[in-house]
Amino acid sequence: MKKSIILILLLQTFCFPALSQAENTLKKIADELSNYQTYESKCSYTFSFPYGDPMTIESTIVTKKEPADTLCGFYYYFKNPGDVFSEFSIFFNSTIYRSYKGKIEKISQKEKPHAFIDRKLGDKMIPAVHHNHQLYFVTPYQIADKINEILNNETSIIQQKPDTSINNNPCLRFILTPGKSESPPDSFNLDMGSSHAQITYDLCFDKNALFPVYYHRVLKSSSISQFQTAHFIQTNVNPHLDPGFFSEENLLPKNWQEANQNYEVKNPGNLVGKKAPDWSLPVLNEDTMLSNKNLLGKYVLLEFTATWCGHCIEAGEMMNRLEEKFRDNEKIALVSIFSSEIDKKEGISEFARKNNLESTILYSAPHIGELYKVSSYPNFIIISPEGNVLMNFQGYNSTIEKNITSLLTELTN
Repeated sequence: MKKSIILILLLQTFCFPALSQAENTLKKIADELSNYQTYESKCSYTFSFPYGDPMTIESTIVTKKEPADTLCGFYYYFKNPGDVFSEFSIFFNSTIYRSYKGKIEKISQKEKPHAFIDRKLGDKMIPAVHHNHQLYFVTPYQIADKINEILNNETSIIQQKPDTSINNNPCLRFILTPGKSESPPDSFNLDMGSSHAQITYDLCFDKNALFPVYYHRVLKSSSISQFQTAHFIQTNVNPHLDPGFFSEENLLPKNWQEANQNYEVKNPGNLVGKKAPDWSLPVLNEDTMLSNKNLLGKYVLLEFTATWCGHCIEAGEMMNRLEEKFRDNEKIALVSIFSSEIDKKEGISEFARKNNLESTILYSAPHIGELYKVSSYPNFIIISPEGNVLMNFQGYNSTIEKNITSLLTELTN
């Protein structure tokens, strides 16, 4: 009998190896984070793009655990500092509220259920609307989920580094490398290249209270390297929130619906039939400027694009096909304009090189994107030889490409 008990214990030990001290500590931290009923912190969040300079967001994060919510399991409020119409993202009662330059967008699961379903772009998963904000992934609940995911994968690498000090606070520090997985490498990243990406996390937690102090995530693939870094200060665990804290009355400006009525939605389609705004922009890799006036007498296809937009890679491939098809057609000019504020000359140059872009590329054009009312990328606008806007096509798919190709062919025959 004793031999049988010993054998069972040995088998249990062999089949279920004891967690290391680092793993035990991480498990304790994950459990602590998962059990926060409420949480508040000031966050400075920096993330890089495949091309161009990094961007930093200063924000307040407030969360409330809500087990009955089947979408996130918690409510959140991300607010950038500023006046009453500063940018924010809010999720509660299966509804997302997002603001941008005074416009507040409300999307409810009841009215738009498709917006709350993850979608696939290439071999990457794009998160649904309720968890597509950058800060969503550095909330305590999501950090806890990521830790547990790594702990539950036997091929993960977990290292506890010597304690460190951040802002004079003693911190526990861990380096985590997720193990191999059947699923896509990460549901939220800007890597549009190889799916064989290596991700590493550098995480620091307050040594006594165990809340997050520092988060650094690096993604490396054969094509790019990206990072996300978050610093947390003035953290308050389980602060008191009024019962009505997560409500339209408390979190949204009282006149937000009136402001929306006076908000002009950007839509290049409103320019159809009107004179196209003038522009004069530098040409990439050339010491010259190009103006719309230089192109009068031709049908001009303007592609408004960006380096960080996944569908813009496909749009660039389309522009290359159009270059090939209309190469000898002197009645057509194809122009790509990088009008995103994020994109700088060096990043655009690398994007063009990597994707072998053949069309004429113009940059330093955020003000031109404003004039043409561009709100999303890619966006295609066809200009007549007289300088008037003929057609507008937003986004990219094979149907849009066929329509543009057919229209340019018909116009110039």
